[in-house]
Amino acid sequence: MTACVWPLGGIAAVLEPLLGPAEVTCAAGPTQARIALVIMAVAAVMAGLHLIWDAVLVRRPGIGRRQLANLLLLVATMLLGTAALRPELAGRAEAPPGQVIALVDLSESVTRDPAALTRGLDEAADAVEAGLSEPSPGDRSPPGSGRVIVFGRTAATVAVADRPAEMVSLLRSAAATAVADDASAGTAALQAALDAADDDEGAATVLLITDGHWSDIDGAGRVVARLQRRGIPVHVWPTGSDRAALGLVGADMAPVVQIGAEVPLRLVYVGDGAVGARLTVGRDGQPSSGGPLTIAPSDGWVPVRAAMRMVDRGMRFVRLDVERADGIRQSRRLYTLVVAPPRILVVGRGGWADALPADAYEVTRAQPGAALQPARFDVVVLDGVPADQLGAGEIDKLIGALAVGTGLLVVNGPGGPPDEEALLARYEEGPLGPYLPVSTDPRLALLEPPPRDVTLLIDISGSMGGWMPAVRAIGGQIIDQLRDQDRLQILWFNNRSGDLMRSAPATPAVRAAAHRALASLTTFGGTSAPTAALQRIAERQSNSCGLFFISDGVFDGRLHNPGCVTTVFEMTGRSSVRRRDFEQFGQVVPVARADRVGEIRMVFFEPEPRPEHFRAGAFVPAHVSGDPVLTPRLAVDGVAITYVRPEAEWISSHDTYPFDPVLAYREADGGTVGAFTGAIPDAWARVPDGQAAIAAMIDRLLAWRDRDRYLLSFDDRGTAVGLAVTVVDAQLDPVSVGALDIAVTTEEGETLPLRDVETDPALGHLAGEFDLPRRGDGTVRAQLVLSEAGRRPQRIPAVLPVAAADGPVAAAGERWVGDIDRRFLRDLARQTGGQVRPQQISFAAPTAIGRAQPLHLPLIAAAAVALVAGVASRGLRL
Repeated sequence: MTACVWPLGGIAAVLEPLLGPAEVTCAAGPTQARIALVIMAVAAVMAGLHLIWDAVLVRRPGIGRRQLANLLLLVATMLLGTAALRPELAGRAEAPPGQVIALVDLSESVTRDPAALTRGLDEAADAVEAGLSEPSPGDRSPPGSGRVIVFGRTAATVAVADRPAEMVSLLRSAAATAVADDASAGTAALQAALDAADDDEGAATVLLITDGHWSDIDGAGRVVARLQRRGIPVHVWPTGSDRAALGLVGADMAPVVQIGAEVPLRLVYVGDGAVGARLTVGRDGQPSSGGPLTIAPSDGWVPVRAAMRMVDRGMRFVRLDVERADGIRQSRRLYTLVVAPPRILVVGRGGWADALPADAYEVTRAQPGAALQPARFDVVVLDGVPADQLGAGEIDKLIGALAVGTGLLVVNGPGGPPDEEALLARYEEGPLGPYLPVSTDPRLALLEPPPRDVTLLIDISGSMGGWMPAVRAIGGQIIDQLRDQDRLQILWFNNRSGDLMRSAPATPAVRAAAHRALASLTTFGGTSAPTAALQRIAERQSNSCGLFFISDGVFDGRLHNPGCVTTVFEMTGRSSVRRRDFEQFGQVVPVARADRVGEIRMVFFEPEPRPEHFRAGAFVPAHVSGDPVLTPRLAVDGVAITYVRPEAEWISSHDTYPFDPVLAYREADGGTVGAFTGAIPDAWARVPDGQAAIAAMIDRLLAWRDRDRYLLSFDDRGTAVGLAVTVVDAQLDPVSVGALDIAVTTEEGETLPLRDVETDPALGHLAGEFDLPRRGDGTVRAQLVLSEAGRRPQRIPAVLPVAAADGPVAAAGERWVGDIDRRFLRDLARQTGGQVRPQQISFAAPTAIGRAQPLHLPLIAAAAVALVAGVASRGLRL
């Protein structure tokens, strides 16, 4: 229903002195309204033309009567068109200002903690007071009254406020009403609030102070839906005790424990003197092998001691189940962080692993074919182990372990004859192939090269003046071989250096601009070594980098990025550069004539086919990117011929062209996969440089590396887990950080959002909570991903209970409950348009519209009168 346009716009104003405030609306749909308006417009135009014809052109006698008849006909048409809009007239009055309705849970589970109840009531009172003191613009006005409804086993109104300001004091004193029932009729309280709002017919706002443990919660959905339709927001203050009153009322476990150590559990049980109970302690949801502990009947507090040995690292939990002889059951969880030295599983050769200190790493060795449990380790190393020698299903286990943060290093081992397929190739042919950072398939480099990063470094000194046609021809040939996914950069140098074109994707427009830039080049100045430009290129990190160096000078080729294939064009026709320096990094091309440039074959774009699989001979690996791992004093005796994948991090390579990778990593499914394409010499374990290199390779694979930098703690919140993290230094003092973030993801890829986050970067602190997963069989493997600005993310393995299958039990009333159902209360507020713990409440009083009276029948009657009068008028020609 919409407001009507002319000719009804003024009806409400005309009738207002008689009817009071009124409003005219139209019930016709948009299509009907458009048709009626078009008819009225056409009738008005035709009547106007007819009047002009009679009055101006024909000048017939008696024109006054005909004009009157035409006007009456026009009025009848307009009235009928207006009736088609289905107008309705309704009186308008301001709605009553409404009321504030506070629902206060005074059952046993809330009143058990008087301080928490007082705090929740004070926060609600403060929010009301802040809303009442705020000016109300537009159609917003403060409520006219209020009431307080308390509930336990039943719900009842205990106080009514005639003035809104009284609600503040009523809320603060509501805790004095004695209820303390062992049940909570929260749904009945919501229904009472709805009934009170319906009786008042004004706007209503509901305040709810409760822990959400309602005995009649099954019917809450229907009442919440009615509140939603009625437009009544429910603002919630989650309030209650975090400890039970009977049964298991206290339980404690150290927040951080050492793996394998016996961890004491300190428990407190309160009995009612009737019957005894049995306590079962389970690790990660599984019952312990020691059987249950017996708790004798008692009337009062009973200390209970138990112990648990944690055998897996990361975030883990202990479940406590209490079952009384009369069938009452209760459960609780304790979360802890299990720390341990990195656990390394070496399968195969691995003599070099002796370099890992026993007090810093736990090394386990296994033979090929043994049944593995890779998810229990931080890093798994396959050293010279052919894929077909692993037991059935072991590679699938390795892939599954990546999802929980286990790192994997595949070492090719010693090579055989050059024509014998490399060990890495056998892994690539199986399910592990897509996870490797290198490929043995030459098509990646020949037929399907990854995105290339190309730089032209051009000498524009005065001595190059006669060579500029050849320079433009060479540069044009390079540019024309680029693809849209490649990148192009052009640098120049003489006594100085600069950018002719900054690095950009080599789209057709960029390639055209590069041709124009080459055409604009002029020569001037002297020549000096292009040290600054070469330094920029040496710092570039790319897995498919090409440098094209065009000059007639003598330069030092030692300043070079080993991962970047270099092509040197000598513009003298003879060797003038230090050819040995450059030939080990790529190709040297003497250029004597500009007209022969088209015959040049560039190995960067057309690499030589390599039928062999292993490149023999000892060499010292060159550092490509990332943190240096292999120092200049460590030699490797040959490598498998592989190609770095575009998404991998290339660490070390062969020291001469072709730059076969030696060490590379890539992130995969939450873990890191590394490849060492040769054999790690056992002799490295006996020299400091080798020991440091081995530790660095292993540490790079650790998902949870900075174990002493982050202090974590967890607490059980029923269907959620609260967590807090603090960044500390070696002295355990808080460290200021730029940014800190935590994400919780399951091995199926589900993200569990972190809520109610409180962060203080100055103190390196973050706190919040996340809901437990609701899908799975008892427990779910997950990761806590902790990200700090400027550092590698930490991936902490976790095992979480499934909320639906492993929730707390309280079958005998609220005395056995000790927490707050935050999920239920948060959803209730969201569904009704309310908030959780608002600091200020906005009160609204919308305009009320009385019952509408249709106007189309009077309009049709008036149209009929106008039509009859027009027909009866003299001078009308039908």
